[in-house]
Amino acid sequence: MHAWWGGLSALNRGFFCAAVFFGVLSVWQLLATLMGLDSDDVMDGDVTVDDVAGGDAAETMGAFKLLSIRSVIAFFTLFSWGGALYLADGRSVRAAIGLGGLWGVAGMAVVALLLYALPKLAHTGTLDIATAVGTVGSVYIDIPEGGEGEIRTEVGGVMSHVKARASDGQAIKAGTAVVVERVVFGNRVEVRAVEGARG
Repeated sequence: MHAWWGGLSALNRGFFCAAVFFGVLSVWQLLATLMGLDSDDVMDGDVTVDDVAGGDAAETMGAFKLLSIRSVIAFFTLFSWGGALYLADGRSVRAAIGLGGLWGVAGMAVVALLLYALPKLAHTGTLDIATAVGTVGSVYIDIPEGGEGEIRTEVGGVMSHVKARASDGQAIKAGTAVVVERVVFGNRVEVRAVEGARG
């Protein structure tokens, strides 16, 4: 093992180190997702009510940002392994980087496609937002004074992101626990901060 490692170029060692790092990160990410330990802001796979009922372009871009974290990790995992293995196989640096890049782009595209398609396959019909009334959730995007933000709460048994405004018109910061009081405008809700929890 020592002789093999000593025979590698500095670039190839760098590729292998990056491959191991991103490989471990990918496995951890997969296990965290399967066990439900993925964080809301980085690896959230929740469905939004607007995704099912018809969201706007800004929300679609928001979903793309969430997907891009996983996709970028997939890119660097396959790029690093591809580059390392092609260099170890005697390919030129240019060929190794080029072929590794192709593997990375392919992996990135496949992950993005899967994460885009799987929620749509798993959730059919329209979520009944009325089932969220009375549930306790948390503010995901700040609710400004007199304005609208977004909360994360359970809708029809599915953790979802829902557009929300404060019932008293006051600002509520992200992370604050809230109770859903009623549905407004079809797919929006009014909430109030849990007593003593307003940010």
